[in-house]
Amino acid sequence: MPVDDDVLQQVAMSRAEYERLLDLLDREPTDVELGMVGALWSEHCGYKHSKPLFKYFPSEGEYVLTKA
Repeated sequence: MPVDDDVLQQVAMSRAEYERLLDLLDREPTDVELGMVGALWSEHCGYKHSKPLFKYFPSEGEYVLTKA
């Protein structure tokens, strides 16, 4: 049974990400799987929104501790 948008919002997953999960699993995820993947693919764990912005930060200089 397809998941509605309210459930996807609760696990911080977009419809496109959910469709990708369906392709990977080749079946509907369980509630536990959906929650786990939502957490693993979240901004906190995967930097899905901020990673593209890293290129705008310096990667060398006195105050740079490590290269990104």
